This record gives sequence, structure tokens and C-alpha cells, in this order.
Amino acid sequence: MKNKKHIDVLQSLKYFFSLKDWIERTLSIGAIHITLIVLYLFSFFLSLIPIIGPFLCCFAYLFIVVIAILYAVYILGYKYALIEAIKSKNNIENVKFFNNIDKNFKKGFKLILGNLFYAVPLVLIYIFTYSLMLLPYIILGIQSESSDFNTSFASSILLVTSLVSYIPLIIAWIYQLFLNYFIHPSLLYLFSQNGKIRDMFNISKCWEFIKANLLNLLVYFAISTAISMCTGFAILLSMLLCLLCIGIFLLPVVMILTVSYSLHVQAHMIGQLIKLNE
Repeated sequence: MKNKKHIDVLQSLKYFFSLKDWIERTLSIGAIHITLIVLYLFSFFLSLIPIIGPFLCCFAYLFIVVIAILYAVYILGYKYALIEAIKSKNNIENVKFFNNIDKNFKKGFKLILGNLFYAVPLVLIYIFTYSLMLLPYIILGIQSESSDFNTSFASSILLVTSLVSYIPLIIAWIYQLFLNYFIHPSLLYLFSQNGKIRDMFNISKCWEFIKANLLNLLVYFAISTAISMCTGFAILLSMLLCLLCIGIFLLPVVMILTVSYSLHVQAHMIGQLIKLNE
């Protein structure tokens, strides 16, 4: 059954700046982003150290990956805490970024598992695509050892496989969008019912939620995409302004503000959507 009620987009867009501690939230989330970027740049300079540099760089990259994964898990848990508050009409001011750290990690980890389950087709598509890209080189490597090696035939194989490989890549890109903007909100809804991982693995219920809330999910997709595009443009403009030295100070501010704002807007829209289905 289709849900005829609609989410209040304007409320989602403006509520973040109505929070008394929106600057504190922005700095908390942005500080981790900036730290990861600084660590990445630092690891590059480590690679310049003679002899031990490459080893130090590898350890630094591994450390960054671990921190990034933990951050992604925690952010998802924090996002769910915001969604719960919005769904229950509780005061969002009480949901602090560094409150209930263990609870956010636990719920974020459970939600990550649900997302990974639906990401399996995406991984399989990418494996198939890159295997398809490597296949002509393997064939040509074998053929080049024979005396009747045909250069034009080799070029034809490379051309055909290169063109064909774009098809699964386009499919993967479309599925990635569908996963991020349609399946992900559905998983948050399913998880919110009982807080159990197995509920997210119910593909039929996930599909039913998407069909019943297709219009609202399309609005969620459109708003999220628009914010992403504005974010990209703002970051690009800030990078260009680095030539005038203004961007050196403006770029970090734009990055941390847009990341925090986007997170809270998405959480508010999904929270509304879940409430409409209860």
C-alpha cells in the first residue's frame, strides 16, 4: 500500500541551523575528517624517508583505513540516534555527537552489516568487470607467443572488451545509487522496528517499503543529490580560491560544514519517513 503522506523537506533543510550547538557538532564531525586528510598527507611525506619510508607509509595507510572504518561505523550509529529522536519527536539537542559512544558503535556496526549484505551484488559486478578488462590481456599474452600473432585481431579484442566493460560499470553505478538512496533508508526503517540485524536481511519487506514510499524516496534522492552537487561546487570553488590564499582558510570550513549539514538533513528526512510508516 502506497504511503500518501509526504516528508517536510523545508523543515529538514533548515532544522540543523536551528540547533543551539550546530557549530559544536560541525567541529566535532569535521575535526575527524580534517585529521584523516592530514594523516594521509603526512603518510605521503613518510614515504620520502630513505629505506624505512615505504614501510612507515604502509603502516600509516593501514592506520588511516582502520580509523576511517571505525569513523564510518560511528557516524552511522550517530545518524541512527538522530533518526530515533526525530521519529520519537524527542529533543534532538539531547543527541550529542560524543554521547553514548559504545551504543553508537554497536548500532553502527549492525547497520554496516545490513548494508554490506545488499552490497554483495555490487562487489560481484566489479569483480566481473575487472576480470573482463583483464581477459584480453591474458588472451593476447598467450597469442603473442605464437608465430601467427595478428595485431589487428588483438586491437579488435581490446576495443570490444573495453566497450563491453562499460555496461557492467554503468549497472554498478545505478545500483550504487539505488543502494545509497533507496535501500539504505529501507534498512534503517527495518532496523528501527526491533533493532535486530536479521530484520534487515528480509529482502521482500525492504522492497515493499521502497514501493510504498517511492515518491518520498525520490524526494530524498533529489535533495541528497542537490546537496552533494552544491558541496562539490563549493569545495571546487574553495580550491580555486586557494590561489588567492582565501581558499586555504575557506576550504576546511566548507568541507566540515557541508559534511555535517548533509548528514543531519538526511537523518531528519529518514526520521520523518520512518514515522510516516508507523
